Amino acid sequence: MDYLLFTLMAPLAAFGDVAVGERRPSLERPGRSAVLGLVAAALGITRERGDELAALNAGYGLAVLSRQDGAYLEDFHTSLAPTFRKGVTAATRAEEVALGARENPVLSWRGYRMDSWHEVALWARQDSPYPLFELKRAPERPVFTLYVGRKSCPLGLP
Repeated sequence: MDYLLFTLMAPLAAFGDVAVGERRPSLERPGRSAVLGLVAAALGITRERGDELAALNAGYGLAVLSRQDGAYLEDFHTSLAPTFRKGVTAATRAEEVALGARENPVLSWRGYRMDSWHEVALWARQDSPYPLFELKRAPERPVFTLYVGRKSCPLGLP
């Protein structure tokens, strides 16, 4: 059997967990959806193309070996979200202020993993939509920028 092996290493990574309310924690290692999401981004498959994403999910087996889970880091965020009367919207921040938007502080906590390092193995099942060599080439010239969970988490290795 053929396998595609690659490393997911990142100075900061966010492996999604159940997010309730303002807390956005991170798991210790990437899940199936995180790995296949990277593959889909490299291939240029958007979230709206559900049939193609389902084919990716059904078409490959996956295993993850965690070399280093990474230390947990929690980041505290504050932002201001405008509140308008029903039916009122603003196109710019200046327009929000001019329309008299009330500021509502939004507080959130985001979990990250520092210096995580994971080895991934993919293998094609009988109904795989792409041969493994295409999956190997896709990250070398990805359609979308690849990151590990959040846009603030670039890959640490090519």
